[in-house]
Amino acid sequence: ISDSISPETNGMAYPSPPQLFLATEEDLIPAMTGTYSWRCPGSDGTTMFVEADSYHPLQSQKFLPVIETRESFIQLQFDSSYASPYDMSIQCWSDVHWDDITAKGQPITAVDNKIPLFEGGYIYEITAKWSSGIVHYAFYARYTP
Repeated sequence: ISDSISPETNGMAYPSPPQLFLATEEDLIPAMTGTYSWRCPGSDGTTMFVEADSYHPLQSQKFLPVIETRESFIQLQFDSSYASPYDMSIQCWSDVHWDDITAKGQPITAVDNKIPLFEGGYIYEITAKWSSGIVHYAFYARYTP
């Protein structure tokens, strides 16, 4: 599992992607940062690249943040030190598909960075693109109206 904290090697920080937070009326919860490809300019004029791999969201049951809510949507809030992604796709799976990475995800459309939630337990994956790279995020939500 990747971590959004920038590790340092020989005094040089690796580039890390923006953190995604999931906002409900009561909580602000960090999403799991999954697979990503990210680049940024180094202090010496070079460009630094990081490729990080992660478990598929359906294989991440013990790592995903769990959101229990009566709200019908989740608000996405990206780290404010970055611009909003220029492209974003979202899919989800019912929790009956845990560990079945062949299960087909259901596409979802966000409106004003809000994701509608389906009743019951679902695994959600957000794929966000910036000029610096692409990042996959995931979380689990149990929505009970």
